[in-house]
Amino acid sequence: MHSPQPVYRPRPADRQPIFNAPPGTVILCIAIAAAHFVRVMLPYSVQDALIERFAFVPAAFLAQFGPAGDGVMPGEIFSLVSYAFLHGDAMHLVVNAGFLLAFGSMVEWRIGTARMLLLFFVTCVAAALVQALAVGALPIAVIGASGGVYGLLGAAVPFLFRGDVAASRRSALTFVAVIMGLNLLVGIAGVQFLPGPGIAWQAHVGGFLAGILLIHLLAQRRPADRH
Repeated sequence: MHSPQPVYRPRPADRQPIFNAPPGTVILCIAIAAAHFVRVMLPYSVQDALIERFAFVPAAFLAQFGPAGDGVMPGEIFSLVSYAFLHGDAMHLVVNAGFLLAFGSMVEWRIGTARMLLLFFVTCVAAALVQALAVGALPIAVIGASGGVYGLLGAAVPFLFRGDVAASRRSALTFVAVIMGLNLLVGIAGVQFLPGPGIAWQAHVGGFLAGILLIHLLAQRRPADRH
């Protein structure tokens, strides 16, 4: 009987993490997932009440500024962000969390946790406002983190295409054209890639464009960072 060959296990320092994402992106994904799972564990009546209270409703938001409105309502202002933590079902959550993990990580590695989170929440607000301006005072509930996810996607565009300037510009324009084309298919042609309620494609466009604009401000180096 031969003695077995020795097995050399890698030292902890040699091991590569299976899940490698920056902390802000991970925390944001966990918060969104936790909000969804807590909601779906509640009775249906409570779930509906949470949607009614925390979803972004263009009609309710715009009513604040109408002649019959009572002025700015804190709850409606909060809904500009809170809607991002509500999802219709598990598929809706998984798709948004997957894109958030991919593009949030890319942006966070380059501009830092605080700036990435700021960009996410500001683009959520921008997406909701664009949706309200686009559809008017419709009594529909807008939910999901897609506005902020598209904001991170737009912010990631400058980091996705490096190298030759002309080639990078062509790639970036192609990428933007594909994203906008898919949104137009969803919105104007009525094509649905997934079953379920309609997609707030105007919010996607608003978040995407806001992300492209904001990254140029947030990615600027501070004087202390210059060499």
